[in-house]
Amino acid sequence: MTTTAMQGLRRALRFPPGIIPSGYPHFIRPKSITIQSTTIRSTIFTSASYRQANRSGESLEKQLFPSWPSNSAPLSSPEPSTSSLPPPSASKLPPRLGSTAGRSITVRGGDVAGAFLQLKRICTENSIARDAAAQRFYERPGLKKKRLKRERFRRRFKDSFKRMVTTVLEMKRQGI
Repeated sequence: MTTTAMQGLRRALRFPPGIIPSGYPHFIRPKSITIQSTTIRSTIFTSASYRQANRSGESLEKQLFPSWPSNSAPLSSPEPSTSSLPPPSASKLPPRLGSTAGRSITVRGGDVAGAFLQLKRICTENSIARDAAAQRFYERPGLKKKRLKRERFRRRFKDSFKRMVTTVLEMKRQGI
């Protein structure tokens, strides 16, 4: 990727400081986050495959891409058969159940930016950055219990307050 493309990717993702430094191309990934890449299958044509294509009498393009229209013949060939294609390798693999199962994102079709956005959303939902900051210092078990109780209360209060406001607005809309 070019430097401008990387800068655009950084601007689009808006990572918290420390995950991606300003220096290009050095990336720092936290140890708790892994990104898996799917393999891209490609056919490698050797001189043997070209010789085989020439012996059969058909052009190599016609053998490889039967549905493409050629300059000499009208388009009358049916859709290419998918039965000769091997199934994707991802469907054969068992699900990952290890410690990194919830922190891994599979990059599909080379969409790295989309994978980073998905990873960022998961990290935000699970409050990984906040937990990492909180774990820098020791917290006594009693204080941790109090803090978690406060957080649960605030979350429940926020949800009930939103429900109340929604109810009031609905009643106001109905003229009650």
